[in-house]
Amino acid sequence: MKFRKLVLFLSLSTMLAACSKDDGDDQGQKKQSEIAADELKQQTASDHTLTVTNTQGKALAKVKVLVGSALNSPFAGNFLETDSQGRVIVPADWNQALPVSFKAAGYLKSTYLAQTPQGQTYTLRAEASSTSYELSGSTTGFQVKNRDGLVDFGLIIPALSRSNLFNFQVGMILSSKNDSMSVLGQSFSIPANISVPTQKESYILPITLDKPGYRMDFPALGSQKVFTARGQFPLKKVVDALRAKKSVLDVINELQIQGGSLKEVVLKTGKNTAQLPVNELNFTQKLSFQSPLVDSDQVTLAMALSEFQGALFPTDIKRTLSNAASTMTVAAGSTPLLLAVLKNQSEFESGVGADRLSATLIPFQNKVAPQMLALLRNPQIVGKALKADVPASLPGVQIAGSFAILSKIERNGAIEKLTRLWEIYSPTWSESLDLPEWPGESAATGPKRWEISRVGSVESKKLDLGPGLFEHASHATHASVDF
Repeated sequence: MKFRKLVLFLSLSTMLAACSKDDGDDQGQKKQSEIAADELKQQTASDHTLTVTNTQGKALAKVKVLVGSALNSPFAGNFLETDSQGRVIVPADWNQALPVSFKAAGYLKSTYLAQTPQGQTYTLRAEASSTSYELSGSTTGFQVKNRDGLVDFGLIIPALSRSNLFNFQVGMILSSKNDSMSVLGQSFSIPANISVPTQKESYILPITLDKPGYRMDFPALGSQKVFTARGQFPLKKVVDALRAKKSVLDVINELQIQGGSLKEVVLKTGKNTAQLPVNELNFTQKLSFQSPLVDSDQVTLAMALSEFQGALFPTDIKRTLSNAASTMTVAAGSTPLLLAVLKNQSEFESGVGADRLSATLIPFQNKVAPQMLALLRNPQIVGKALKADVPASLPGVQIAGSFAILSKIERNGAIEKLTRLWEIYSPTWSESLDLPEWPGESAATGPKRWEISRVGSVESKKLDLGPGLFEHASHATHASVDF
């Protein structure tokens, strides 16, 4: 009897164990199936939602989104709004390449042309503040030699970025604001971001030069990288040229940058001070390059740049002759960059067409020969379209896209202020950029400017559209039209 009970107990135990194992397997399979289904659901949801962020990657809620050329065109229900996670569900009728436009408080209105829904993320740039924040102070560390015929100077500029180099203007290097310096009882204007340590020289008569202070403006508070260059120029040669009404362009090759420092300063108020050294870096290495072949009425500027922690700073700047070998000073260490800027000579200083340029930014290898995209004519506005030249392609340069900006112009005498209103990104170099109509919005009044850049890259991969377009660009050509 005991034996039978034992057999029965073992049989029941085996059956229960088997049943328990089968149930576990079923539950495990069910759980895996649910996980797979959830992943598929999330993937499908991703493919059918778009995300909108700022340039720091933060999701933006309550962004108005227009899919198409106007309200209810090409289909009804094309005006949407992002949720608390910056997402918007893709309309079922969006089955072709269309412009997608975005508008949010505190951000520039942006349009991305020729878009198909692929679960992508779009980036909006914050509106620029109209307030400027001043940094001022003095420079230290000069080793001045009196009466050597050379003027020692410091040049203080914000560290440069790849994006602003493709719209390079001399104003990025020399401030539009001036300070005065007295020489032999006469006052002379000098850019506010240049400092001149006390030194004695001779120009017909003995003179003393003394402007140890500098000042410069920044668009935002917080941490800022500042480059302070140390340089010299021959006094008599430069003064003679300026007295003969020559421009800065005519004497720029006389400026020799020999070193400097790169510092991080924190701007906390409207007016900030910092004492900046000029003797922490020394530039002694030389590299040569072959300047591009240009027309006789065109000017090419070249700038050697070094990069540190994402910040770019110049080590040399020169005006170059057409199709000629040139040498520039670079900083030792990582591979420097070479910026070549092509402009019409008549448009170099100011006035209509002053922002027209073609720029190339490439690694500065010895004897490199930069190629330039052709200069664009002024774009035209035809109906609701912006039409612009399509430059001839260059070997090895891929089309990265087009970037257009609509700005409002405010003028106060010679001072011009631009307020950006709308940014347009296109994945192509198409001749016409068809602009959408924002629902319920009339065109801004007063003078305005459209700018357009054709952007290329030597990188084989396709670059992302948006504010980061220029970060991996190597070529761009830019023009504008006022209306």
